[in-house]
Amino acid sequence: MPEGPSVMAAPNRCHITAKVIQIRPSANYPDKRELEIEILASEPLEGPNFAMVGQKSAAFTFEYSDALMVGNVVTAQAEFIGGRGQGVFQLTQLALSKASP
Repeated sequence: MPEGPSVMAAPNRCHITAKVIQIRPSANYPDKRELEIEILASEPLEGPNFAMVGQKSAAFTFEYSDALMVGNVVTAQAEFIGGRGQGVFQLTQLALSKASP
């Protein structure tokens, strides 16, 4: 991750497979869901790859579906937004993986 608390992440994008640990609605945006995920696989697409396999991380998406549940394995494009210790992954192109229960 970037060095120092005031350094923002460089433009980046990767393809991840992740397990959903927690889902909660956003307090400010009705169509946004905040997630806790565990990254199972990560492939860089553009810029540095901040998604480390085994890492548990905060994430959010606007692509919520009632099919998305805790324990699901998902695939998505992820962009790390923020800086060291206070960043979050924005997930787009979110889909349930064939490995989901």
